Amino acid sequence: MNLVAASTTRSPSAAEQRTLGLAESYLGVTYDPIRKSFGRTCVLDLKPSTIRVTKLRPQEHEFSPATHVPYPTLSDSAALCPRPLAYQPAIYQNSQQFVLRHVVLVAAVSSPSPKLSPEMTRLIRRLPPWSTESKVQYDEFFENYGTHVVTKVAFGGVLRIIVTSTEEASAQSRKSTAGRNRVTSVSSSRLARRRNVLVFRDGGASIAEELTRAAEHYFRNSQKPPEWDSIRDKWIKDLEHDPGFCPDDPNTECRPLHTFGGITRDEQINLERAFGSYLASRSDPENIPIPKIAVDPASRFLRRQSEQKSKACIGIFHRVVDVLAKYFQRLRRHRST
Repeated sequence: MNLVAASTTRSPSAAEQRTLGLAESYLGVTYDPIRKSFGRTCVLDLKPSTIRVTKLRPQEHEFSPATHVPYPTLSDSAALCPRPLAYQPAIYQNSQQFVLRHVVLVAAVSSPSPKLSPEMTRLIRRLPPWSTESKVQYDEFFENYGTHVVTKVAFGGVLRIIVTSTEEASAQSRKSTAGRNRVTSVSSSRLARRRNVLVFRDGGASIAEELTRAAEHYFRNSQKPPEWDSIRDKWIKDLEHDPGFCPDDPNTECRPLHTFGGITRDEQINLERAFGSYLASRSDPENIPIPKIAVDPASRFLRRQSEQKSKACIGIFHRVVDVLAKYFQRLRRHRST
């Protein structure tokens, strides 16, 4: 399904427009897999017609055990694991993770040989040839702009459950925590054993509370509740209208900056060598600096929507105030006569 092509024969639905907006917010964005941070808004020479959006076939909808890999292996087509991941602070040595994913759409750059934007090529051409003396300049460049470019993104929903055993959770789980994407619940048995169950959700916000309660019951009692299948199916259906970004899904990919067109072969070689050095020097997590630019592209997109709604609400508020002011002025005149 190509949303852009479809729009020539019919107007895209609100859900399609939102998905296309999210796709445009992520595709072509630079990314640093070492620091797990996004960089520039878009560094590819993209046109709307070069974005291909496809629907996926039905998938399995059961929880599967997951392992946490804080620093993913990099390849020519590396999956994203963006920063910040809200669930990371909740993971302890004795924690267990279970994940249920449902991908609705996958958006990708359809061009087989995408080129970097003129702005990005100008920035790269300012860099000197790679050497040990120019390492600092290249490291600063990667810290500011990233090392990879997002070329494919998966949208749908992710339900992640983290179960922490008795000893680790007992001192940290006395206080319940509620949030937009997380609910903490603690249960005790006669043996004073505690199980800390945390539920993290992306996508399908309309049934978040119902879904969280059912998932907590599922893992607190180690038994699927009777209503689980119907609640899960409602969440999956809601994802058609409210998909979220699935960063660690295999369908989400990025490519190294030096593999794109628009720059010379020498510039590609310089970037490739510089990235190898950058990766080697940051193999130790303690050597990874705090990102200067760590704004999630979807946050920019949603923030723009929120700002537009806020401006509209402010305009309505001012109009209401004007109407009320005129009404009370007429009322005072009427009483004075």
